Amino acid sequence: MDIDDPLAGQSSPGMAPTGSLYDVEAGAPTNKRKYQDLSHHALPDGYRGPPLRKNDSEDFAPAPHLAPTVGSSTLFNTVNFAVNRNGWRYTAAGPSSQQLPQTVFKTLETRPANVHWCWSDRSPFTKISADADIISTDKGFRGARTNIGVREGEWYTEIEILPPEHLAHGVGAAGPLPGPMKDGAHIRLGWGRREAPVNAPVGFDGYSYGLRDKGGDKVTLSRPLPYGKPFKAGDVVGMYIKLPPHTPPQDENDPANIKRERIAIRYKGQLYFESLEYPRTREMEQLMERSRKGNSIEEALQGIEGTGVFEPQATKSLSDSAEGVNGVAGAANGNGSSAATASAGGAGGGGSAKVKNRKNPGTKEKPSGPTTPSLRPLPKLLGSKIGFFVNGEPQGIAFEDLFDFRPLRVKGFSGLKPAPAKSSSRPTKQDAAKKGDATEPIINVKARENVFDDGALGYFPFVSSYGGAKARLITGENGFRFPPPDNIEAALENVIPSSSSSTNIKQEGATQGGRTWKPLSARFEEHLAEMWAHDLQDEVKAQLLADKKAEEKAIEDQKEAEKAQRNKARYAAGKKKHAAALARAAAGPAPLHDDEGDRTVTGMDVDDVKQEWDASNGGSIQGTPAPPTGVGMEEEDVAHRESTEPGTPPLLSNAEHGPWSSSRSASPEDQIRLVQSSHHTNGRDEEDVEMHDDASRPN
Repeated sequence: MDIDDPLAGQSSPGMAPTGSLYDVEAGAPTNKRKYQDLSHHALPDGYRGPPLRKNDSEDFAPAPHLAPTVGSSTLFNTVNFAVNRNGWRYTAAGPSSQQLPQTVFKTLETRPANVHWCWSDRSPFTKISADADIISTDKGFRGARTNIGVREGEWYTEIEILPPEHLAHGVGAAGPLPGPMKDGAHIRLGWGRREAPVNAPVGFDGYSYGLRDKGGDKVTLSRPLPYGKPFKAGDVVGMYIKLPPHTPPQDENDPANIKRERIAIRYKGQLYFESLEYPRTREMEQLMERSRKGNSIEEALQGIEGTGVFEPQATKSLSDSAEGVNGVAGAANGNGSSAATASAGGAGGGGSAKVKNRKNPGTKEKPSGPTTPSLRPLPKLLGSKIGFFVNGEPQGIAFEDLFDFRPLRVKGFSGLKPAPAKSSSRPTKQDAAKKGDATEPIINVKARENVFDDGALGYFPFVSSYGGAKARLITGENGFRFPPPDNIEAALENVIPSSSSSTNIKQEGATQGGRTWKPLSARFEEHLAEMWAHDLQDEVKAQLLADKKAEEKAIEDQKEAEKAQRNKARYAAGKKKHAAALARAAAGPAPLHDDEGDRTVTGMDVDDVKQEWDASNGGSIQGTPAPPTGVGMEEEDVAHRESTEPGTPPLLSNAEHGPWSSSRSASPEDQIRLVQSSHHTNGRDEEDVEMHDDASRPN
């Protein structure tokens, strides 16, 4: 896309603004029908990223829009562009669904297509040129890093110090001109990691290594040390770095594994990858704190070689090792003394009787200060070096054995020391079982925080400007102002100053094939190849995950189909069984009702019915006949079935039964059982009631 495209940095005509930071939030479901005519790229099933457009860049992201700054005609601010801030990092992205059907997006670089000062990885208070090769600021130290860093090998680049720009009214943006700093313009430059703060000078902490213009001091952890010649505006400083080759990951928890935690978003019409930047660790903060308290860099480094459970196992006695641990704690507290040593000295000098009566008081004495924190050791890149040239003159090796640029390990530690036992008046069995066992500490990790190398870590050329100082990056794409020798490391170690620049140029031309270093400009193509390789690896992982999900879904669908088939067969069998039952019911006699089974009436039933009648009606009223006895009740409710017992008399007819006889007419085949009812009413004796058929009734 042309950088002058009026639609760049704006929403496309077919896109309605959402009113939020992003045009379409990452993770929101995408309406394929709405956006399918905006791009030729195909989207995978379940795609939840930003919609694609026809004008999305696929090779290089366009440079951001530039806004003029007050009083300047050559330096600008970026607008409508995502800048790293508040712990978030943004890198350009572009669609590539043909090669990446699952992940869809690939990593892009923002124009210009070379190594330059990064548009997004810089302080928002810095000003940058249109081709991103010059950086500056008006006030205090504000910095910027290049868009691409180095990860292994020997690399060289130059920084040209430019005089401050003369600001004039009516030039650039409107507004009051910034006043000059009373200390003048200053610059710091060097190499830094991504965790190094951009609103602080180079060498502020252990994440960067710098060189000061004033006095030529080298500085890291805010501790300047004498090193080389000072430099000023008009000078050119050459920066050299050597990093050892990559080491393969030792296990799955090794931070050297490549893994990227990022999501694709759209901001101001441009696609980005959003990710959490690597945070500054507690170990590096402790190292910085110890350096501030007056300890030398060597002492501070010795105290951060792993403490607590991470302290290396010592070969000396337990008492000496315990004393060493407490000595580290004392150094961490800033008092420079060991709590265990002080307590042991007090006991040996004949303290109070309470101390004398104790058994082994040296082990019972509690330290006066806080417990030793468990700090992870800071791995180093053994053999790594940083050196500087000033106007082609080598200044020597400034730093060696740099800290590893990869994140610290968070799990899977080896060689841990046993954690100190907790002081408790009543130790439990679990405490006794865990005594002497090494317990791996739990390190909190934020959501979306990456604990592995994302493939873009390394050491970056890093510059901090102060009071209007300007720095131009020279990567060697068009040559260097002061070409270094073929073997930069040897030249720095020998610290032999060059007599003139022509000698260096002649050496480089004579021994071109023996050069051991690369210009920073050559890193651009390497970086693009590495990012594409990582994109393909992410695609392979995503495809494997998609295949696994598809396989699981197929298995689940098969189970559901089998279940539905079983339910269908069960329903058909039940329906067939129900139809057969209906057919049998229609062909045969109706089944007996549940209450038509056994209707034998006992004497107790007769008494209960009569008592209920007496209680409710008070007996016979005005000639009303008394309630029916059990004989009539039984005849009314009994199921008339044929008796199988011989000699059973036939049923009585309705006329011969009396007023309480059954209302149903008795057929000639009906029979009746002999019902004997025993009841006691007002002390009367038990009576037997017999029922006979018509033939046996006397006249």
